[in-house]
Amino acid sequence: MAIELKDVADFIGIDITEETTVDQIKESFNSKYVPVEKHSKELGAVNGIISSATKKAFKEIGVEYEADEIKGLETKDLPSFFAEKVKAKFTDLESQKGATAEQLEEKYKGDIDKFKGQLLEKDTLLTDVKNQFDTFKTEIGQKERSNKIQGEFGKSLSTLKFSESVHELAKEGFKANLAKTYSFDLNEDGKHVVKDAEGNLITSKVRAGEPATYEEVITTAFKDSGLEQVVNPKKTTTFTPTPVPQPSNGSRQVAPRDA
Repeated sequence: MAIELKDVADFIGIDITEETTVDQIKESFNSKYVPVEKHSKELGAVNGIISSATKKAFKEIGVEYEADEIKGLETKDLPSFFAEKVKAKFTDLESQKGATAEQLEEKYKGDIDKFKGQLLEKDTLLTDVKNQFDTFKTEIGQKERSNKIQGEFGKSLSTLKFSESVHELAKEGFKANLAKTYSFDLNEDGKHVVKDAEGNLITSKVRAGEPATYEEVITTAFKDSGLEQVVNPKKTTTFTPTPVPQPSNGSRQVAPRDA
């Protein structure tokens, strides 16, 4: 049986007359029908939007699900699926009203252990960071302390005037003996102090009740070392006379008298 054009037009709901063109038929058909590929793609996008929005909203009330659970469901089936999830959540909450602490702990033991593990990891990480910071702070403090001590020690040494006959090894030996005999340190206020080998604070001989300075201790030890450059006050300066030049003819030249 041959297909009549009128039957096709009636089936797709298009009026065709003698004046109807092919372009008009296409336009009328496209305005009423969507290709299967396009329909599936757009429907999938709609499902994705609905799923994401619903999942986010439900997560705020403690209802969660996996993506595989709604895979293959049609849009019309999503409301029922979500309603069942919410119902199950409320049923679970109702059942917990009469539950004991032990029952609740057993029910959520996995979540509790997981949470404890996360807290332990964070606590361990925090402890490690704190220890690293404390170590760094200690190293910086020790470095600053050492620089302050060495700076004052070097400044005091620079004022010493060694005898020109003293060898460099003797100078180094003097410094080593200072380090062996005394402890150059800082007190709790950051002030320079010197202690003896037993750890006793050395007090100043020129300022009563005050700690001796680095310079005072070092200078006193230097004077006792015999390495200091000494100026002899009894030594007198002598002058070498300048000879009077003789004339080339052999006659004696007489120095002019003062006017």
